Amino acid sequence: PGVGPAVPPLPPPALAGPRQPLYPHRARPPRRRARAVAVLRELGLHVDPPSASLYVWARLPEGERSSADYAGRLVEETGVVVTPGVSYGDAGEGYIRISLTIADDRLEEALDRLSSFARGQ
Repeated sequence: PGVGPAVPPLPPPALAGPRQPLYPHRARPPRRRARAVAVLRELGLHVDPPSASLYVWARLPEGERSSADYAGRLVEETGVVVTPGVSYGDAGEGYIRISLTIADDRLEEALDRLSSFARGQ
């Protein structure tokens, strides 16, 4: 038993090397999630903030039936692409998923556009 062949063993220097360069980046995901959750709530979406994830799922506002239609409207009116939940199967219908994996400046621009959309601007 042990690690399968699909996962090569790490060389000892990778395991023993300094880890400090990773620490400044640890604050980024929670900050990004908090900002995304706030903007999605402005849109009238219900969000249960994930404790650790690179994505945020949000339930569509009351009266919205199609995640594909809602995502299509967002891209047409804001230029922001979100993933319709139905892309992940029937259980995902009624939700959208937003990725937090893009560069900080692009994520902020996308969230600003969604926020303006929520305010009807």
